[in-house]
Amino acid sequence: MTDEHMQQLLEQQKTIMEKLSRSKEKDKWDKLAILSTFLSSIVIGVVGIYFTTTFKAREITTADAQVRIAKDNAEAQVRTAEAQVRTADAQLAQQFIADLTGQNENAKKGALLILSTLRNKELAFKLGAFYASEGTIEALELLLKSGEGEDKTLLKDALVDALFTRTETNYVRDQNYDQMLSDCKRILELKSPDELRTKNGGYFLPDYYRWRAYAHCELQQYDPADRDFDESLKLMPNYDRLHVTIGQCYLERKNHDEARKHFDLAIGIDDNPSAYGYRGTFFLRIGKIDEAISDYKHYVKAYPGDYKGFYALANAYEKKQQRPEYCASLETAQNLVHRQTVLAVDERDVVDIDERMMGCSSSKRKADKTQPAGQ
Repeated sequence: MTDEHMQQLLEQQKTIMEKLSRSKEKDKWDKLAILSTFLSSIVIGVVGIYFTTTFKAREITTADAQVRIAKDNAEAQVRTAEAQVRTADAQLAQQFIADLTGQNENAKKGALLILSTLRNKELAFKLGAFYASEGTIEALELLLKSGEGEDKTLLKDALVDALFTRTETNYVRDQNYDQMLSDCKRILELKSPDELRTKNGGYFLPDYYRWRAYAHCELQQYDPADRDFDESLKLMPNYDRLHVTIGQCYLERKNHDEARKHFDLAIGIDDNPSAYGYRGTFFLRIGKIDEAISDYKHYVKAYPGDYKGFYALANAYEKKQQRPEYCASLETAQNLVHRQTVLAVDERDVVDIDERMMGCSSSKRKADKTQPAGQ
């Protein structure tokens, strides 16, 4: 029943009541007869409105439920499709991992360019950053030139991470100091220091400046090295690794007092094992052999897989004229140096260790010959 229909009924009620008031001679039964017609219309109208409204409400509720079901089904299909895409991307990426971890830089570059066609481009860019090398960095630079929108942002982030990783690798192992400086320059072309301030939990910039400083130091560019060390100290004055790197630089410059100070600071801050190794070298240089042996022992305990620690310990024992300990340490160094993969191996060390081990082996053979029978 519409509002217009209801209005008509009300007007009819008004007309009837006026007639009733003018016809007082009719008795109450006549009035009831007149009213019953009108009231029945009212009741029927109200009942009709109730059932119509109730039916429509049920229709709306049913329609809402159907919409929700359809939406849930659509979302489930989308999630299934996305999972299938991720699986397909992961399977494709797995096929190229061997190329990314290999030695062929052209293969690395090609692999990353193919992976950039994945629907999950972020995965491809992260792989490029993780397996940072000449090939993957060239691929990221090439992709950045044509990148747009969100892809361009992701590519910048990946390229910064790749350059940062290669800088660390050069610091730890490859020792390409010119490339370190070039990569550091490129990082600040991609991102400002303010954008990098909180990266890597706040360690990105302190590491950036200390590695760039170390590269300057190795190239005997001491003024820019000192400036970068100062920048790093401003950001994180109690960073043990920073003090180790500063100490390394002063050791290279033969400023032994400053070197010792920073090694002591690194040990005091976090008992840094590398600081013990470098401080051992400091002690060896100034003739404090026992202190050098003590520090080298601390280092090889922390890093038993690094040949350089045992090589340095052998040198200290040699100066102390402790032949058995010297040969034992040298033998361990020899075993390690021929399977060293993580840290840099100086070929001069390899030749020297092998030649000196020949002397130890010769001495051992002589000693065996002089042993009394039965022993």
